[in-house]
Amino acid sequence: MKLRYWDSCCCLRWLKKESGYEKCEGVIAKAEAGEIKIVTSVLTMAEVIYLRTEPKIDRRKSDEICSFFDNEYIVLINVDRHIAESSRNLLWDYGALRPNDAIHIASAIEAEIPIIDTFDKYLINLNGKIGKPPLIIGQPDIPFQEEIDFENGLLNI
Repeated sequence: MKLRYWDSCCCLRWLKKESGYEKCEGVIAKAEAGEIKIVTSVLTMAEVIYLRTEPKIDRRKSDEICSFFDNEYIVLINVDRHIAESSRNLLWDYGALRPNDAIHIASAIEAEIPIIDTFDKYLINLNGKIGKPPLIIGQPDIPFQEEIDFENGLLNI
């Protein structure tokens, strides 16, 4: 089973259907088909409400958020002492890294997930510079292909 790590901004874009969320469609489609699992930190469940400069997701969307994280293709990693200590070391080693981002990177490294999907330009700048082997950090890049029902001439979306 292939694994991809999503930081909070991927989940937030998907849930809010913000500009660029379409890049997440291919990952979601593969996950729904059982071909991959999306892994993220439990921290994402709180962080997904909003990022620093953006408006919060309204509490009325609580059921939608819970439903997203209840999907079988979402795997949550707990922030334990080991992850926290690894995060602290990452913060010392990479000065521009923020604490929550360090938790995401440490979680991906701990779970041996080679790809982190993000829209965070600071994380993307660390592509190929963290981890052994180096993590691939970038925007979701699995193309989304709508299915065509050739028998009935209809798109199955």
